Amino acid sequence: MSSALPDNELPLSELVAKKQIWMKSSHPSNLQVNIVFSDMDDTLLSNDKSISDKNLEVLDYLAKQGIPFVPTSGRALSLLPHEVLAHPASRYAITADGATVNDLRTEEVLYKSHVKKEDALALFELMKDLPVTFDVFSGGRAYTDNARREQMKLFRLPGHHKEFMLQSRIPYEGSPRDFIAALDDIERLGSYWSEDMDAQVRPRVEAALAEVGAFSVTSSMGVGAEILAKGTSKGTALLWLCKHLGLSVATAAAFGDADNDKEMLATAGIGVAIGNGNENVLRAARFVTYSNEESGEGRFLEWALL
Repeated sequence: MSSALPDNELPLSELVAKKQIWMKSSHPSNLQVNIVFSDMDDTLLSNDKSISDKNLEVLDYLAKQGIPFVPTSGRALSLLPHEVLAHPASRYAITADGATVNDLRTEEVLYKSHVKKEDALALFELMKDLPVTFDVFSGGRAYTDNARREQMKLFRLPGHHKEFMLQSRIPYEGSPRDFIAALDDIERLGSYWSEDMDAQVRPRVEAALAEVGAFSVTSSMGVGAEILAKGTSKGTALLWLCKHLGLSVATAAAFGDADNDKEMLATAGIGVAIGNGNENVLRAARFVTYSNEESGEGRFLEWALL
């Protein structure tokens, strides 16, 4: 019988039901939460990029209890929602998929694991003729060249991602080669392509990444590559910040929905997948909550804390 199988072999529907038993509980959670890490898109944020009243209520409660809330995103720092950055619960931020840990009050960079310029240039040379973007994250901002930005307008990308990416990337004229060469620091790179070209493009991108051999690669949607210095992830940044603050990882709650959240959820003592998360995340997490459209994060923390 399937119920006798270990968790990693259970059918997904059965595993999710097991991880959602808390929803039916009338008893206190008995969880100790001393810090909260949260992805933004499709996790804390609703599909329209807003924050629900329930999620805001729980952020207010965290602030009153002195429990740090850490936005933990693939976004650059300047692209995190102002409502989150300005909230009194938000003391630190993990950005660019774990490449940078920021102190939001002092504006100091506490930790960084960034891409080397020579590795970025080597990768661009291998990918320059592919029908992909070549985004550069530096100094808390995201950049893309005008030619590839225009090309992106023709891409088929999942859901609302294309609109956000077009709005969030700062365009520049000229070649990424010259742009990268002039930078002092590179947090991460990003490359995206059209869904209908995935079978042709993905193997060529993967071959280029393997040839350089200097990167860890993740993704927050079905197509594309979020390209980090080797060993970098949201999970490693979570570990670093907990150690820096003298907090046990066992009392860290983390929320996410996509592959770039998987290591973070597996690392935190209280890893929680949002109900709309992909299979990898649902399997990696200790708990599964409601979807982002149902204020899944706020509803779980309400049960865990109140």
